[in-house]
Order: sequence, then structure tokens, then C-alpha cells
Amino acid sequence: MTATIDAGPRALVSHVLTGTPAVRGRYLARPGGDELQPSPARVLEALLGEPHPYDIDQWVADKVRAAVAGADVLASAPYESALRALRHLATTAAPAQYLLADLMVAPAWWEPLHAVINRYRPGTSVLYVGCDPVTLARARAWLSDLPHQVDVAAGDVLAPHTLTGLDGDDGVVLDFAEPVVVQLGTAISHCDDDTAAAVLADYAALLAPSSVLVLSAYTAPTGAAAARRVREALEFAFGETRFRPIHELDQLLPATVTPIPSGPHPAPAGFVPCDQWWPDGPQLRPGPPSQATGMVATVAVTIR
Repeated sequence: MTATIDAGPRALVSHVLTGTPAVRGRYLARPGGDELQPSPARVLEALLGEPHPYDIDQWVADKVRAAVAGADVLASAPYESALRALRHLATTAAPAQYLLADLMVAPAWWEPLHAVINRYRPGTSVLYVGCDPVTLARARAWLSDLPHQVDVAAGDVLAPHTLTGLDGDDGVVLDFAEPVVVQLGTAISHCDDDTAAAVLADYAALLAPSSVLVLSAYTAPTGAAAARRVREALEFAFGETRFRPIHELDQLLPATVTPIPSGPHPAPAGFVPCDQWWPDGPQLRPGPPSQATGMVATVAVTIR
């Protein structure tokens, strides 16, 4: 059940984000180009510091910040771990083509993912894929002056088999017969268990051997009250959001993948907390402890 944007959102937020009993039904942020409807991708951009967000997206982001200590860290942690993963892959004998998911499309006020990739591996083909029209339009604008190896296309990263013939606006087409790096952001955290497992299995079947999947997911915060507030705040911002313990996340991984070690020492065979995931070496300047970074886990796996 989806509520509409009318006089209700502020009353709904008071229920969802202030600890009063939840309303019946649930507000789901939806993709779209309507500035009166918040969008998950745009709310994420607002949390990451987008300088010119729609008012409705900024309003939702502010409510999430008020409800969740460290909300900005919770939003940025998957992006930062993706930067580390892609930097590591670009400096190793990894695939020379990348597909990057919609929730990471256009934080251009940060260092873009494609810039990190091409700094270490010039000429690499990078295709951003997303479904939010406003986010895609912004991406097209700031990619317009870049070399043609960096492109954007409308598509659904949760439907892997629809991506094989996808053309970028400037003609970039990824060759799925060859290895590809696919970066999914936190997409599987917005799926039920069966769907998340099926999506990852579809990628494992679709991608050529030596391809790499990079993904993050939300893990359960400690404490029942904290868990409820974080879950309800993120569902208000992003729609259905699942928090899974790390052992349950590991169970979603197909049997045909091999985790990439998260540092110089032997790593667990699966997800690790994102602030401990440093594939190219130990963290040189550890940041202050944050419960928020402990609520995001990251893994990169090679397709066998």
C-alpha cells in the first residue's frame, strides 16, 4: 500500500520518525520525475550533500537525519566502500568494463566512480544504469563533456537479463561475453530474501567467468528500539528496506562466487562491515567509531 504526497506526509513522519504508533499502510518513496514525489535515488543524493535537491527530497532527508544518528554516514558508507573496491579492481588485472548501479549515479560533488576507475585504467568503458529520470538527466548533463567510454542508460539493475543489450546514450554497450564489474550499491537491501538471492544468482549465471560483483547491504543495528527507528526511517526514505545479519547476507551469495579478500590477511568468506573492508590494504587513518558504519556490510565476489 502506498500513500500519496498530500497533507499526509508530515503527519506520517510524526508517526514513523517520532516513535508514536505506526500508521496503517506504509509510505514508499518511488522513482520518478515528479518534484512532488520523493525518489529514493534523489533522497540519497540529498543525504550525500546534493546542493540543489527538490524540496520534497530535502525534507525527507532532513527527517531521516533527525531520526537516525549518523544518517549521513549511513548514506555515504556504501559509496565510500564502492570507491575503494573500484580503485582496487582498476589497479589489478580486473575487467575493463564496468556497470554502475542507479543509487550511485550522480553525486558529482564527490569524486565520481568513473573518475576513480579511469585514473588508474584510462579508456575503461563505464556505463551508469538507473531508473530515476531526474537523476539520469543530471548524470547525462555532467557526463556530456566526458570521453565516450563513460555513458548512462535507463535500466533496472534488479533485472540482470534486461541489461545485456542496453545501449548508453553515446553508444557504450557492454560485452557480457567478456568479464564485467557490476557495482550494485545497496540494491539487495530493498528486496525480500527470495528476490535478492534470485538477482544474485541471475548475475552469477549471466556474467562471464572472472567478472566481479561489488555490493553492500544494511545490517541489523543493535538494540530493538534503534533497529525499529532506523528501519522505519530508511523505509520512509527508500521504500522497503531489509536489515539482515551478516550470516544471512552470506547465505544470499551464489555458490559459484569467490569473495575477494578484504585486506592483506585472510578474510571471512563473505560480507564484512564496510569500515573493515579495505581490499588494497589496511585503513591508514581510521575514522571515529560510528554505529552507522556498523550497519552497512560490503562484499566483492568473483564469478567462477
